[in-house]
Amino acid sequence: MIINNIVGGIVLSKLDQLAEYGQSVWLDYISRSFINEGKLSALIDKGLRGVTSNPSIFEKAMKGDREYNGDLEKLIKQKKSVDAIYEEIVLQDILAAAEQ
Repeated sequence: MIINNIVGGIVLSKLDQLAEYGQSVWLDYISRSFINEGKLSALIDKGLRGVTSNPSIFEKAMKGDREYNGDLEKLIKQKKSVDAIYEEIVLQDILAAAEQ
């Protein structure tokens, strides 16, 4: 039971408090810079339980994050298909997120 945000002498974040009540907070967002800058890791440290991914989330990430430009240019020069480019980039980000 949570009393004054403390369980077993440990101060809980709001996300940890929700977990004590059986709620798992997941983030519907991912981007390479968000991972590389440590922002995802910081949220995990605060109690984030997971990250969702889908084509729409990655489309927004790739459009708004310059960290994809180098890989996109490289894969385009290799004449990869759109599906192959998407798969390679998505797998890189999902693996990076899973390692947090």
